[in-house]
Amino acid sequence: MNNYLAITNLGNVGGGIEIQLKMILVSNYISLAAITYLIFVPWKKGPEWYLKVSPKIFYNLVYLNYVILPIINIAVMIYFTANPKYKLKLLPLESWVIFFTIICFSRLIEFFASLKKIYLDDARIYLETRKARLENSSQN
Repeated sequence: MNNYLAITNLGNVGGGIEIQLKMILVSNYISLAAITYLIFVPWKKGPEWYLKVSPKIFYNLVYLNYVILPIINIAVMIYFTANPKYKLKLLPLESWVIFFTIICFSRLIEFFASLKKIYLDDARIYLETRKARLENSSQN
């Protein structure tokens, strides 16, 4: 749906809605790439050079998808909502932008309520254990 809304010529609706829809589309594409990478590329397995950078890639993709992109989208929504130059109440498409903003809020809540505590702490413990195991094996 977002592809259709962002790419289709909406006429002269104004209100900054075109900018918001295009930003949502780009944000969705970046999220799709990040989530696909997180799901299908294991960060705990691979060659040694990859194991050195994979935790940073994992953390940055999680942070990008669940913190940075939602904050950017929420900030843009606040800007267009607070700016009196834009008449958002006149545009029925604004309900799609409001829905997406709610999704962004839920991503932030999910990150701080569960992802940070469960997955990122688990990843940190795994990395510390692996580092200790490597140090012990190099000493023997």
